Amino acid sequence: MGRTPKYSAEELVRHATTLAAAEGPSAVTMVGVAESAGAPSGSVYHRFDSRPHLLAEVWRSCLEAFQEFWWARAESEQDPAEVAALPVQWARRHRELAGVLLVHSANRFVMDNCPSATSAAIKAMQRETAKQLRTMAERFLGRSDRAAMERTTLALTGVPLAVLRHPLTRGEPITHTAESLVRESAACLLRKQPI
Repeated sequence: MGRTPKYSAEELVRHATTLAAAEGPSAVTMVGVAESAGAPSGSVYHRFDSRPHLLAEVWRSCLEAFQEFWWARAESEQDPAEVAALPVQWARRHRELAGVLLVHSANRFVMDNCPSATSAAIKAMQRETAKQLRTMAERFLGRSDRAAMERTTLALTGVPLAVLRHPLTRGEPITHTAESLVRESAACLLRKQPI
């Protein structure tokens, strides 16, 4: 029977996420992650064949964590303000993950030379997010044409991102005022109007 690996891929991704949240994706190096984890650098190379692979896995794990949190709560929610507030609540609970996902762009983590399986998993999650936003547009506005999708995307992703980016970038608290602004914006943008 084989030994359980001392440094799992998940543990190494956690250390890489901490580095990325604190100092940006440029801080995520194979040697830096090994030092952070107290692991030999060979352990990192054994689980990730390259730095682009490791960076892409950081992005994938953050996106997956957010999507699971968001959809589990948004799936049956009838109040658009509650759905819009979910990214703020998630960012408070998972500040490091939010610091990666909401402060940096995907192309800083997901590069052309990352493994195709990781890239495919991220693209599948992005397609699922688009599908979920379409579901929200239908639920809250009764339609999913271009104008409805623009309103829904702004209310549920654009405004929350705008209020979160400043405190996450500067290391400041995420205030309840920020959450109130997100709720008020969603209530206004996602009010059913005559077609």
